Amino acid sequence: MSIADLPEVEEIHSVTGDTSMLIKVRCASSRALEALLARLYAAPGVTSTRSYITLSTYLERPAQAGITDFEGGESGGACVSNILARSFAPAPSP
Repeated sequence: MSIADLPEVEEIHSVTGDTSMLIKVRCASSRALEALLARLYAAPGVTSTRSYITLSTYLERPAQAGITDFEGGESGGACVSNILARSFAPAPSP
């Protein structure tokens, strides 16, 4: 199973710091989130997660042409997670 194949996953970002990935997901309920976490822990290489649930969203906007819409589809800025951000540590080398 690939994390990208999970329908709840909206975005996957490579990040710096003590984790390797930030994943934005959208779940219908806390029970659905628990089920998703179980599927994520079953994915190869997932060693830990950290969850952040958004209580309120004050601003969410799409990419803005010429300002945040960079050529090649890659952004150099931070990602704001509006539902749930997931972080994963890289799998240890054998």
